[in-house]
Amino acid sequence: CELGCAAALRLPAEEVRDWLSDPEDQLLGPGGATDLRQAGEHFVRALAQEPLEAPLVQHIANRMREELERPLTASDAFDAVARKDAFLSLLSLCQPQLKPHLAFEQLLSFSSPAAALAV
Repeated sequence: CELGCAAALRLPAEEVRDWLSDPEDQLLGPGGATDLRQAGEHFVRALAQEPLEAPLVQHIANRMREELERPLTASDAFDAVARKDAFLSLLSLCQPQLKPHLAFEQLLSFSSPAAALAV
């Protein structure tokens, strides 16, 4: 899961810079419709099926704990932001599998540090 997410879901800095210079050129955001991104999403969805669903949910729960210990700050390097963005993509892709295991408050507390940066 980590290798697939790092390869397909993590955005390269150059793509983000290009997108920031002309965001209307790519309405889906940087890297949103590439073949690699779509293949990564299919890979994650395949991992979310039995018999790998339970280990994937456990892996994501462990990653959530790790990410909560390292909230984003405005001074973080691009790599930290890209890692968090890739993880948020993973959470989004695995929402159906995670929903029975997580309370809304848990998800809210996970995203609030990132939302605070937007203010």
